[in-house]
Amino acid sequence: MSTHSESNGRAQPVSTLSPLSESDVEILEDSGVETVEDFLENADQIQGFLRDEEFDAALTEAKTNAGSLNITERAYQEHSEWHDELVSGGHDPVTKIVDAEDIKQPCGRPREDLPIGEKCPEMDAEVETALATAGYTSGSDFNGVTPETVARDSGLSIETVRPIVEQCRTAYYGLPVLEDNGHPLIPDRETYRAIWTRRTLSGAKDVVDVCYSAAENEYPICLVGYPGVGKSYLISHICAMTNRPLLSIDMDSSLSTEDVLGFHIPEDNQQVTFKYGLFPIAFRNGIWLNINELAAADAGVWLAMHQMTERDPQIMLRSTGEKIDPHPAFRITGTRNPNTDAFAGHGASNEASDSRWEEIWIDYLPKRDEVALLDHMVNRGQRIVSKHQLEQLVDWAEGFRPGVPDADADPDESPEAELEFKNHVFAGQNQNRLPRLSTRELAQICFKSARPGATLRRAAKAVVYHTCQPNKHNIEAAIERAEDINL
Repeated sequence: MSTHSESNGRAQPVSTLSPLSESDVEILEDSGVETVEDFLENADQIQGFLRDEEFDAALTEAKTNAGSLNITERAYQEHSEWHDELVSGGHDPVTKIVDAEDIKQPCGRPREDLPIGEKCPEMDAEVETALATAGYTSGSDFNGVTPETVARDSGLSIETVRPIVEQCRTAYYGLPVLEDNGHPLIPDRETYRAIWTRRTLSGAKDVVDVCYSAAENEYPICLVGYPGVGKSYLISHICAMTNRPLLSIDMDSSLSTEDVLGFHIPEDNQQVTFKYGLFPIAFRNGIWLNINELAAADAGVWLAMHQMTERDPQIMLRSTGEKIDPHPAFRITGTRNPNTDAFAGHGASNEASDSRWEEIWIDYLPKRDEVALLDHMVNRGQRIVSKHQLEQLVDWAEGFRPGVPDADADPDESPEAELEFKNHVFAGQNQNRLPRLSTRELAQICFKSARPGATLRRAAKAVVYHTCQPNKHNIEAAIERAEDINL
């Protein structure tokens, strides 16, 4: 086990954790866990030999003792690094003007199918032999398989295999991978590599459904689901894994046609220059355009989008007389919430607009995957909440999501699951009108609980109270459900 007993003179002995017995403390100290910080660092291993109740109580107390100090030190470090960069770099890291002219770089060309040794010349001969023995000799051999599968087949570590797979494969679930040309809009792969999936109504996993639809490129894609289920993250993940530049727009009624198509601006020499908007720039340069809150667009913006969503799309700029054809890599997706009373005021889609889009409904994750996602979101820096507590939290949150079916159920084998899914998506199914707690809100509960004096139970109740809206939710029913928590 790792230790920090010598790195911090203010470290508190592990014996100060009152839920631990003397024998527990003795075992921990013999294993090298001498301080509260050591306890937090090695919480996963420690959980194995302590009772759940004892471990959860000790973890809560350890976070209270050490949490405020760690948070303060992290904030201090971030501010110091920012300030040093500002002074040494001679620039303002806060203000950054992004001009549409700066993102006119086209996306990369499709990646060629090459032998993995040619694509990764720095690879060790032993690694190449192990991969070849397992049947992986060219980039296309990695298509449709995960790095975990390749590691298992070849007997190599996931750390060795992952960069090779990502550098060589030519398609990601049917969608061609592009060469990484350093485009500034390609999402960071380290940030968006992790993915948790669920089945859609077609029976396919959501990432498979979206990738194959994007590869077919017959219709633009609209992801529909409740807030916080991961619609925008899914698009960012796909673009990161296929090296596609991504431009996301948060739609609202103030966004005008001129904002998205372009407008004329006067120059100092009394001439007028046309400044292209985001739609034509993305359209002609092969940028993946994602529009959040799609239903909030006004009529003029919808008409501009209609040009890009035709079967033979073109953009006609009346201001200049230009007719722009799409780059072959251009894709357009949108996200929106369901058409329910809970989202009144956010805009609602209509049949004429919906017919232009392929809708893919994104639901909550299966429990085990939501627990894994929460663990990834909350416990990356330090252990804040145990896995057992995360499981309890997700179980409790499902009470605020009435009618949610088993996300692993196959619609072809379980028509009931398909019907249940449709029922809980549309209006009128949440009879008690409870706020639907998203994974993001569960993460907020965890972070709140890490503050001195706070508990997971109280943090959960606080988030429910803050989420309730008088005109949309049954506050009495929500409070009653919030009280029914066992954390």
